[in-house]
Amino acid sequence: AMDDLDADDAVRAVIFTGGGNSSFVAGADVRQLLEDVHTLEEALPLPNVAHLAFRLIERMGKPCIAAINGVALGGGLEFALACHYRIAEPVAVFGQPEIRLNLLPGYGGTQRLTRLLADRDGAEGFVQAMEIILGGRQLDATEALAAGVIDEVVSGSDDAVARAAALVRDWLAEDGRTTFGRHMATVAERRRAWDAAGHLDVDGLLALPPVTRLLAQAERVGRAGATVRILDAVRTGWRDGLTAGLAREARLFAEAVVDPAGGKAGIRAFFDRRSAPLPTRRQVVGNDRRADLIARGDLLPVGAPFYPGVTPIPAWQL
Repeated sequence: AMDDLDADDAVRAVIFTGGGNSSFVAGADVRQLLEDVHTLEEALPLPNVAHLAFRLIERMGKPCIAAINGVALGGGLEFALACHYRIAEPVAVFGQPEIRLNLLPGYGGTQRLTRLLADRDGAEGFVQAMEIILGGRQLDATEALAAGVIDEVVSGSDDAVARAAALVRDWLAEDGRTTFGRHMATVAERRRAWDAAGHLDVDGLLALPPVTRLLAQAERVGRAGATVRILDAVRTGWRDGLTAGLAREARLFAEAVVDPAGGKAGIRAFFDRRSAPLPTRRQVVGNDRRADLIARGDLLPVGAPFYPGVTPIPAWQL
Protein backbone atom coordinates (compact mmCIF):
# COMPACT_ATOMS: atom_id res chain seq x y z
CA ALA A 1 0.00 0.00 0.00
CA MET A 2 2.84 2.41 0.81
CA ASP A 3 4.46 1.67 -2.55
CA ASP A 4 1.17 2.43 -4.28
CA LEU A 5 0.82 5.77 -2.50
CA ASP A 6 4.35 6.73 -3.45
CA ALA A 7 3.91 5.72 -7.10
CA ASP A 8 0.52 7.39 -7.59
CA ASP A 9 1.14 10.88 -9.03
CA ALA A 10 -2.41 11.88 -8.10
CA VAL A 11 -1.44 11.55 -4.42
CA ARG A 12 0.49 14.69 -3.53
CA ALA A 13 0.75 14.11 0.23
CA VAL A 14 -0.27 11.50 2.80
CA ILE A 15 -1.91 12.23 6.17
CA PHE A 16 -1.98 9.46 8.76
CA THR A 17 -4.37 9.61 11.71
CA GLY A 18 -6.10 7.26 14.10
CA GLY A 19 -9.65 5.96 13.95
CA GLY A 20 -11.89 7.47 16.59
CA ASN A 21 -10.57 10.02 19.06
CA SER A 22 -8.56 8.08 21.63
CA SER A 23 -5.56 6.53 19.89
CA PHE A 24 -3.28 7.47 17.00
CA VAL A 25 -1.77 4.03 16.32
CA ALA A 26 -1.70 1.07 18.69
CA GLY A 27 1.66 -0.46 19.47
CA ALA A 28 2.54 -4.12 19.70
CA ASP A 29 0.10 -6.58 21.25
CA VAL A 30 2.06 -7.41 24.40
CA ARG A 31 -0.15 -10.36 25.28
CA GLN A 32 0.73 -11.88 21.93
CA LEU A 33 4.42 -11.29 22.70
CA LEU A 34 4.00 -13.18 25.96
CA GLU A 35 1.86 -16.10 24.84
CA ASP A 36 2.58 -16.67 21.15
CA VAL A 37 6.19 -15.61 20.48
CA HIS A 38 8.84 -17.97 21.84
CA THR A 39 11.72 -18.10 19.33
CA LEU A 40 13.85 -15.57 17.47
CA GLU A 41 12.34 -16.80 14.20
CA GLU A 42 8.88 -15.92 15.53
CA ALA A 43 9.97 -12.61 17.05
CA LEU A 44 12.08 -11.08 14.27
CA PRO A 45 9.26 -10.54 11.73
CA LEU A 46 7.54 -8.13 14.15
CA PRO A 47 10.21 -5.39 14.09
CA ASN A 48 11.32 -6.23 10.55
CA VAL A 49 7.86 -5.66 9.09
CA ALA A 50 7.49 -2.40 11.01
CA HIS A 51 10.92 -1.22 9.88
CA LEU A 52 10.06 -1.96 6.26
CA ALA A 53 6.81 -0.01 6.43
CA PHE A 54 8.31 2.92 8.32
CA ARG A 55 11.30 3.15 5.95
CA LEU A 56 8.85 3.37 3.03
CA ILE A 57 7.09 6.25 4.77
CA GLU A 58 10.35 7.96 5.66
CA ARG A 59 11.71 7.68 2.11
CA MET A 60 8.49 8.63 0.35
CA GLY A 61 9.03 11.44 -2.12
CA LYS A 62 6.01 13.38 -0.90
CA PRO A 63 5.03 14.77 2.50
CA CYS A 64 3.85 12.26 5.08
CA ILE A 65 2.14 13.96 8.02
CA ALA A 66 1.12 12.34 11.29
CA ALA A 67 -2.11 13.93 12.59
CA ILE A 68 -1.99 12.63 16.14
CA ASN A 69 -5.42 12.58 17.73
CA GLY A 70 -4.77 10.55 20.89
CA VAL A 71 -2.36 8.10 22.47
CA ALA A 72 0.93 7.60 20.61
CA LEU A 73 2.93 5.27 22.84
CA GLY A 74 5.55 2.72 21.82
CA GLY A 75 4.94 1.69 18.23
CA GLY A 76 2.47 4.55 17.82
CA LEU A 77 5.17 7.10 18.54
CA GLU A 78 7.63 5.21 16.34
CA PHE A 79 5.11 5.40 13.46
CA ALA A 80 4.85 9.16 13.96
CA LEU A 81 8.64 9.55 14.08
CA ALA A 82 8.90 7.99 10.61
CA CYS A 83 6.64 10.72 9.23
CA HIS A 84 8.04 14.03 8.01
CA TYR A 85 5.81 16.27 10.13
CA ARG A 86 3.84 15.67 13.32
CA ILE A 87 0.76 17.63 14.37
CA ALA A 88 -0.93 16.76 17.66
CA GLU A 89 -4.21 17.58 19.31
CA PRO A 90 -3.99 18.72 22.96
CA VAL A 91 -5.23 15.34 24.24
CA ALA A 92 -2.34 13.44 22.62
CA VAL A 93 0.08 11.50 24.80
CA PHE A 94 3.55 10.34 23.80
CA GLY A 95 6.24 8.01 25.11
CA GLN A 96 8.41 4.93 24.76
CA PRO A 97 7.21 2.76 27.67
CA GLU A 98 8.93 -0.46 26.55
CA ILE A 99 11.45 -0.44 29.40
CA ARG A 100 8.53 -1.01 31.79
CA LEU A 101 8.28 -4.46 30.15
CA ASN A 102 12.05 -5.12 30.18
CA LEU A 103 12.05 -4.41 26.45
CA LEU A 104 13.50 -1.73 24.19
CA PRO A 105 11.77 0.24 21.44
CA GLY A 106 11.73 -2.15 18.49
CA TYR A 107 10.15 -0.17 15.66
CA GLY A 108 12.84 2.51 15.25
CA GLY A 109 12.57 4.46 18.50
CA THR A 110 16.19 4.00 19.57
CA GLN A 111 17.27 5.42 16.20
CA ARG A 112 14.87 8.13 15.09
CA LEU A 113 14.10 9.70 18.47
CA THR A 114 17.76 10.25 19.35
CA ARG A 115 18.55 11.59 15.87
CA LEU A 116 15.48 13.84 15.71
CA LEU A 117 16.06 15.56 19.05
CA ALA A 118 19.81 15.81 18.48
CA ASP A 119 19.20 17.51 15.13
CA ARG A 120 17.33 20.27 16.92
CA ASP A 121 19.18 20.59 20.22
CA GLY A 122 22.49 18.78 19.76
CA ALA A 123 23.87 17.00 22.83
CA GLU A 124 21.01 18.25 25.03
CA GLY A 125 18.46 16.80 22.61
CA PHE A 126 20.24 13.45 22.52
CA VAL A 127 20.23 13.27 26.33
CA GLN A 128 16.55 14.19 26.43
CA ALA A 129 15.78 11.39 23.97
CA MET A 130 17.66 8.93 26.19
CA GLU A 131 15.65 10.14 29.19
CA ILE A 132 12.41 9.44 27.29
CA ILE A 133 13.58 5.94 26.30
CA LEU A 134 15.23 4.95 29.60
CA GLY A 135 12.66 6.68 31.82
CA GLY A 136 9.59 5.19 30.15
CA ARG A 137 7.36 8.06 31.22
CA GLN A 138 4.66 9.75 29.16
CA LEU A 139 4.75 13.26 27.74
CA ASP A 140 1.68 15.35 27.09
CA ALA A 141 1.38 17.34 23.89
CA THR A 142 2.90 20.50 25.37
CA GLU A 143 5.90 18.59 26.73
CA ALA A 144 6.36 16.74 23.44
CA LEU A 145 6.34 20.02 21.52
CA ALA A 146 8.89 21.58 23.87
CA ALA A 147 11.16 18.56 23.50
CA GLY A 148 10.94 18.57 19.70
CA VAL A 149 9.13 15.23 19.44
CA ILE A 150 6.31 16.91 17.49
CA ASP A 151 6.14 20.01 15.32
CA GLU A 152 2.76 21.54 16.19
CA VAL A 153 -0.10 21.36 18.66
CA VAL A 154 -3.45 22.56 17.38
CA SER A 155 -5.39 24.81 19.72
CA GLY A 156 -8.55 24.01 21.60
CA SER A 157 -11.04 21.99 19.59
CA ASP A 158 -9.15 22.36 16.29
CA ASP A 159 -8.63 19.20 14.29
CA ALA A 160 -5.13 17.89 13.52
CA VAL A 161 -6.26 16.40 10.19
CA ALA A 162 -7.79 19.70 9.09
CA ARG A 163 -4.61 21.53 10.02
CA ALA A 164 -2.51 19.00 8.09
CA ALA A 165 -4.75 19.38 5.03
CA ALA A 166 -4.46 23.17 5.21
CA LEU A 167 -0.66 22.95 5.30
CA VAL A 168 -0.67 20.75 2.22
CA ARG A 169 -3.12 23.00 0.33
CA ASP A 170 -0.97 26.08 0.99
CA TRP A 171 2.18 24.16 0.07
CA LEU A 172 0.67 23.11 -3.26
CA ALA A 173 -0.78 26.56 -3.98
CA GLU A 174 2.59 28.24 -3.38
CA ASP A 175 4.53 25.56 -5.28
CA GLY A 176 6.39 24.55 -2.12
CA ARG A 177 7.42 28.10 -1.14
CA THR A 178 5.97 27.99 2.37
CA THR A 179 7.33 27.41 5.85
CA PHE A 180 6.12 23.83 5.58
CA GLY A 181 7.92 23.47 2.25
CA ARG A 182 11.17 24.69 3.79
CA HIS A 183 10.64 22.27 6.65
CA MET A 184 10.28 19.40 4.20
CA ALA A 185 13.56 20.34 2.52
CA THR A 186 15.32 20.41 5.89
CA VAL A 187 13.85 17.05 6.88
CA ALA A 188 15.02 15.46 3.63
CA GLU A 189 18.55 16.77 4.13
CA ARG A 190 18.73 15.66 7.76
CA ARG A 191 17.35 12.19 7.09
CA ARG A 192 19.89 11.60 4.36
CA ALA A 193 22.51 12.37 6.99
CA TRP A 194 20.98 9.78 9.33
CA ASP A 195 22.27 7.05 7.02
CA ALA A 196 25.82 8.02 8.02
CA ALA A 197 27.57 7.97 11.38
CA GLY A 198 26.39 10.58 13.86
CA HIS A 199 28.45 13.61 14.83
CA LEU A 200 28.08 13.46 18.62
CA ASP A 201 30.32 11.82 21.24
CA VAL A 202 27.67 9.28 22.19
CA ASP A 203 29.78 7.45 24.77
CA GLY A 204 30.53 10.75 26.48
CA LEU A 205 26.87 11.73 26.53
CA LEU A 206 25.81 8.34 27.89
CA ALA A 207 28.21 8.91 30.80
CA LEU A 208 26.49 12.15 31.85
CA PRO A 209 24.59 12.20 35.19
CA PRO A 210 21.04 12.41 33.71
CA VAL A 211 21.68 9.15 31.86
CA THR A 212 23.73 7.31 34.47
CA ARG A 213 21.08 8.11 37.10
CA LEU A 214 18.45 6.35 35.00
CA LEU A 215 20.76 3.42 34.30
CA ALA A 216 21.46 3.00 38.03
CA GLN A 217 17.77 3.15 38.90
CA ALA A 218 16.94 0.60 36.21
CA GLU A 219 19.62 -1.74 37.52
CA ARG A 220 18.24 -1.51 41.07
CA VAL A 221 14.80 -2.71 39.93
CA GLY A 222 16.02 -5.49 37.63
CA ARG A 223 15.94 -3.73 34.26
CA ALA A 224 19.68 -3.72 33.57
CA GLY A 225 19.28 -6.17 30.69
CA ALA A 226 16.89 -3.81 28.91
CA THR A 227 19.22 -0.84 29.33
CA VAL A 228 22.18 -2.82 27.96
CA ARG A 229 20.16 -3.59 24.83
CA ILE A 230 19.00 0.03 24.49
CA LEU A 231 22.55 1.37 24.68
CA ASP A 232 23.73 -1.27 22.21
CA ALA A 233 21.11 -0.25 19.64
CA VAL A 234 21.74 3.47 20.10
CA ARG A 235 25.52 3.11 19.83
CA THR A 236 25.22 0.99 16.69
CA GLY A 237 23.03 3.52 14.89
CA TRP A 238 25.20 6.49 15.77
CA ARG A 239 28.39 4.63 14.85
CA ASP A 240 27.23 2.88 11.66
CA GLY A 241 24.16 4.79 10.46
CA LEU A 242 20.41 4.31 10.57
CA THR A 243 20.15 1.16 8.47
CA ALA A 244 22.64 -0.70 10.65
CA GLY A 245 21.02 0.70 13.78
CA LEU A 246 17.56 -0.48 12.76
CA ALA A 247 18.87 -3.97 11.99
CA ARG A 248 20.59 -4.15 15.35
CA GLU A 249 17.52 -2.79 17.15
CA ALA A 250 15.33 -5.45 15.49
CA ARG A 251 17.65 -8.25 16.58
CA LEU A 252 17.91 -6.95 20.14
CA PHE A 253 14.14 -6.46 20.38
CA ALA A 254 13.54 -10.04 19.24
CA GLU A 255 16.09 -11.33 21.74
CA ALA A 256 14.44 -9.34 24.53
CA VAL A 257 10.95 -10.63 23.66
CA VAL A 258 11.99 -14.29 24.00
CA ASP A 259 14.35 -13.77 26.96
CA PRO A 260 12.78 -15.50 30.01
CA ALA A 261 14.39 -12.95 32.34
CA GLY A 262 13.75 -10.08 29.92
CA GLY A 263 10.53 -9.41 28.07
CA LYS A 264 8.76 -12.56 29.24
CA ALA A 265 9.28 -11.67 32.89
CA GLY A 266 8.56 -7.99 32.32
CA ILE A 267 5.30 -8.55 30.44
CA ARG A 268 4.14 -11.15 32.96
CA ALA A 269 4.84 -8.72 35.82
CA PHE A 270 2.89 -6.02 33.97
CA PHE A 271 -0.20 -8.23 33.65
CA ASP A 272 0.17 -9.32 37.28
CA ARG A 273 0.29 -5.63 38.33
CA ARG A 274 3.69 -6.00 39.98
CA SER A 275 5.91 -4.06 37.57
CA ALA A 276 8.82 -2.28 39.22
CA PRO A 277 8.38 1.50 39.51
CA LEU A 278 9.68 3.75 36.78
CA PRO A 279 12.59 6.07 37.57
CA THR A 280 11.86 9.35 39.29
CA ARG A 281 11.97 12.46 37.17
CA ARG A 282 15.22 14.40 37.07
CA GLN A 283 15.47 17.20 39.63
CA VAL A 284 16.19 20.65 38.30
CA VAL A 285 18.18 21.44 41.46
CA GLY A 286 20.45 18.89 43.08
CA ASN A 287 20.50 18.27 46.82
CA ASP A 288 24.02 19.66 47.11
CA ARG A 289 22.89 23.11 45.93
CA ARG A 290 19.51 23.27 47.61
CA ALA A 291 20.54 24.72 50.99
CA ASP A 292 22.73 27.38 49.42
CA LEU A 293 20.00 28.52 47.01
CA ILE A 294 17.40 28.65 49.81
CA ALA A 295 19.77 30.73 51.97
CA ARG A 296 20.25 33.20 49.11
CA GLY A 297 16.51 33.44 48.46
CA ASP A 298 16.82 31.90 45.00
CA LEU A 299 14.82 28.77 45.87
CA LEU A 300 11.50 28.65 47.68
CA PRO A 301 11.41 25.66 50.09
CA VAL A 302 8.55 23.20 49.92
CA GLY A 303 5.75 24.38 52.22
CA ALA A 304 6.97 27.98 52.43
CA PRO A 305 4.27 30.66 52.04
CA PHE A 306 4.00 32.32 48.64
CA TYR A 307 2.10 35.58 48.19
CA PRO A 308 1.42 36.50 44.54
CA GLY A 309 2.69 39.96 43.73
CA VAL A 310 4.68 40.11 46.96
CA THR A 311 6.92 37.04 47.19
CA PRO A 312 9.62 37.17 44.48
CA ILE A 313 9.39 34.35 41.95
CA PRO A 314 12.39 32.05 42.67
CA ALA A 315 14.98 31.54 39.97
CA TRP A 316 15.22 27.80 40.67
CA GLN A 317 12.83 24.95 41.31
CA LEU A 318 13.03 21.52 42.94
